Parts: sequence; structure tokens; C-alpha cells
Amino acid sequence: MTEANNTTRARRQRRRPHRLAAGVAGWLWLAVVSTACTAPASPTPAPDIGEPSADNGAAPPAAAPGTPAAPEAHRLVFWLPDAWLPERGNVPQVDGTALGAALEDFASAHPSQAIDVRVRPSGGAAGMLALLTSTRAVAPARLPDVAALPLDALPAVVAAGLVKPWAEVDAAAVVTGTFPFAAAQAVRDGSAWGIPAVVDVAHAVSRRAAVPARWPAGGDDGPMVWPAGGSSLADLAPTLALYAASGGDLAELSAPEPTAVAATLAALAEGTGRGSIVQPATGASPRAAWNTFVTRDMPLAAVSGGVFAPQQAKFPGLTWGPLPAPARPAPPVAWGWAFVALSADPGAQRRALALADWLTDRRHVHWMVEAGYLPAQRVGWAARLAGAIDPPPSGDYMAFLEEQLAAARTGQATTAWTATWAAATGDIVAGGTVDAALARWRGTPP
Repeated sequence: MTEANNTTRARRQRRRPHRLAAGVAGWLWLAVVSTACTAPASPTPAPDIGEPSADNGAAPPAAAPGTPAAPEAHRLVFWLPDAWLPERGNVPQVDGTALGAALEDFASAHPSQAIDVRVRPSGGAAGMLALLTSTRAVAPARLPDVAALPLDALPAVVAAGLVKPWAEVDAAAVVTGTFPFAAAQAVRDGSAWGIPAVVDVAHAVSRRAAVPARWPAGGDDGPMVWPAGGSSLADLAPTLALYAASGGDLAELSAPEPTAVAATLAALAEGTGRGSIVQPATGASPRAAWNTFVTRDMPLAAVSGGVFAPQQAKFPGLTWGPLPAPARPAPPVAWGWAFVALSADPGAQRRALALADWLTDRRHVHWMVEAGYLPAQRVGWAARLAGAIDPPPSGDYMAFLEEQLAAARTGQATTAWTATWAAATGDIVAGGTVDAALARWRGTPP
């Protein structure tokens, strides 16, 4: 094959939209076009996995002596959030994980390009979004080709011009290929700005016959492990479910409805005061709630599908259901992550798209489960999940999860409102009053 033929083929491919075909697993992708038709004779190096740092995309380590360098035009730079790695001590490690294996397989299957993977903190002042924003301001040439961002952050980064639309991704295919809450965040003005990768949803588990529909009003079902005080959307999901059940609009969290906020904090305060709400032994996440539920033999807990799904078959006596609220079951609150493009270059986007396709293929759901997430791809969803868990969850539980994800709501996160919610709920579970917690929204914290 000649270089001229390759160029013609590339032009033809660019005119075809990237679609998610019904009945086909994963995101269909166009092959990466290279200037050679055969793979190099030397072995393909493993992907370069950078350690977490705040170097804003420093140059990758030098290749080993004798290793042929891939052309710069074929180097794919991927910023990977540490939330995609299983919890193994304080330092995130890619080696030995299912995601690390999937990345190595990708490098082997694409010998004409090098992949430079950089692990970045998921949130906080030095987190992924902050690093991308600061890098664009001071050293835009060091931005990665592709990164992963929380779905709830996409509307803000699109409005700020931080990310680029996926030129070869059909927005309509994103809408039909994932869950509604994820599609609503990823698609704007007819363009796909994110490719949903993983999702999760909050729900309750119980050692009793059924999860109570109303709580903590009754109080007879025993204490419930209810994480509060966390600062991410995942940590805040149980509390935001109470807020939604009280009439609050999750789409307007930066300007919360005062009556719904007061009702939410009052429910938390009542439950804490009566002992029907207890906090996880350590941490403030659904995973922390599950750990306390198991180790302390608690009757109820607010967990998430990504945490419970790998364990469900191992605890056959447990029941599950929507999170209870004072008047009625709370609506499901979900969250997730999406691949975003930082470059508008067609070649860079095509290579990034190949990586997104690879990591969201049904063969690679294991890394999602290992990291505590569920697949975002709706086609064959239950089969994808069951194939990655041994023993697989029951059909009833997977049907429940899929229904919850299909009906789920989500928020649009900003550092300001998440910090306010975290501080206010932290005040409540520490024994503070509702009035003192409400002062957080008036800018006059106690």
C-alpha cells in the first residue's frame, strides 16, 4: 500500500461519522491510519505509565536504548484519573491492574503509535480538571490528546472551551448508546463532547426482608450507614437523593432551593439525633458505607451499584432497593466519567477514539468493576456486567440496577456547591444544628 493510498483512505474515513451501531458491543471505531502497512519487526513497548504528579504534562520518560521511537504524530497522550484504579494503599498503581492489562493490550494491537499514560488525581485543587485548566492557561502545548472527566463537570468545561467536540462521533449514537443522564451531560447542541465510559448509581442494601420505603421517619428498621460530608458527587449522592426527594432540582445545584435544602438537612439531623443514621467508620463514600455495613453487621446502608455488584452473589441474604426518604423512596442519583478530547486535530482524535473504543469494549469491563464502576454502554449492558464478575450478580439485581440507571438524575458539579454541601452535611453529622448548617449557603458559616 502506498502513502498516497493511505492518505486517500484517511480522507474517506474522515467523512464517515463514528457511530454506535445497535446490537454491536461497544463504540465502533475507525482504524488508526499509519504510513506503513506492516508492523515494525521489533517488539512493541508497553505503554508509558507516568506516576501521579502535578507536572502538567511533562515530557514522558526516554525510551529504553534500542527501542524505536514512534513518530511524534503517532504518540497518544492520555491523562488517566486515579479514580479508575483500584484502592491499593495511598499511591495509585497501574501495574497489576485490569486497566493496566487493557492498556498494554491496546499498545500491542496498535504498534504504529506510542501511548503515554499519565495518572492524575481525580479531584481537588490539584485534580484532573484543575490541572487541565491551568495547563491550558500556561502551557497549552502540554495538554493531553485525551483525558477522562466526571460527567457532571462536562457542561462547565464545554462552556469554558476547555474540551473539543468529538468530530467523528455521532451525537445521536451517544444518546441511544448510553443512559439518559450520561447522554444529557455528554451531548450539547448536537455535538458529542464526551464519550461516557463508566457510571454508578446510589441505592440501599438491607439485611431485612426489604429496604424500607420511608426513613428515618419510622426508625424501627435499625440504624442505616449513610455517608455524609464527602465532597464529590459520588460521596454526596445519598444526600442529594434526599434533596431530590424533597423537591430539589439537581440541575440547579449551584442555586439550591432553600426549602428542599432545609428539609434535607432536617432529615439528616433527625436521623443523626435519633441514632437511625450512623457514619461509616472511616471515609464518607458509598464504599466506606459498604465496608462498615459488612464489618459491623449493620442492618442498612447507602451504597452504590459499582460497590455492591461484585459482592451481591456472595451475600445472597441481602435485599436492595431505592434509597428511602422521609415521605417516599428517593429518586436514583447517578454519576460517571467520560473520555474528552483536548485536541481538534483529526489524527489525534482518531487515535484517542481508538483508545476509548478499546477501553469500553465488552472484553474490558473487568477494569471498570475492579475500580468500582459499572459500564456506561447500554447495548447488552447486563451481559457486559455479568461477564466481568465471578460469580455474576443475580438477574433480578442487574435488572434493578439497569432500571435505576435508566431513571437516574445527576447534577452539574462546581467546586463551590460541592464544598458547601460537604461542609453543611459535615456540620449536621457532627451534631450541629440545621440553622448553623444553612448558614453555609448564606456565606456566614459558624
